[in-house]
Amino acid sequence: MCKNGRLKTCVILALFLPLLGACPSGPYSYKLSAGLLYAASSGMFLDSQVNLKEKNYAAADFLQSKFGKTVSLNHVIKAQPLEELEHTGITSPLGRNISEGVGLRLSELGYSVLLQDVAPYDSQGLYPEPKYETTPHFVLKGFYTVNNDDVDIILHIVDTQNNNVVTRFDYKMSLSREIKKLVQTSPSVFRLQE
Repeated sequence: MCKNGRLKTCVILALFLPLLGACPSGPYSYKLSAGLLYAASSGMFLDSQVNLKEKNYAAADFLQSKFGKTVSLNHVIKAQPLEELEHTGITSPLGRNISEGVGLRLSELGYSVLLQDVAPYDSQGLYPEPKYETTPHFVLKGFYTVNNDDVDIILHIVDTQNNNVVTRFDYKMSLSREIKKLVQTSPSVFRLQE
């Protein structure tokens, strides 16, 4: 039953459900189409009742449906923290959390994802380094901007060979209490050279 702000998502899925059944090439295409519709429905991302883990997983499903066969299960993806759009090089727990959550979901889908750079600050040993030196084929990265009521998120999967963006997903999230806490950056000291 559709309740509390999820009505829009339910309506979108109900309208496109007959089209999903007509997808060619079996259940894989159905899965991609369902993931695409699920993640693209803005109600999912603007609903402050939906937790960040669910939003990260939906974003990963959307990215995976877009890059298709360009990124294979044999490729290595390196997750990097999202940066503040207006202050490149600065991130926050939110920037790490989004990349970590998207990377974890891609790992669940069978992709090889390096998560060392996005481990929470207090859990640096959570994701051990690979046993053998691994050169990533793709990088998961992006930016975020904090607005008055929401946060703009820009996710990219970038080919490391030519620096081309393979796929991109832009979306908004409500600035909930959880998100407000995560966007707080730690104070940093910079030394200016004369």
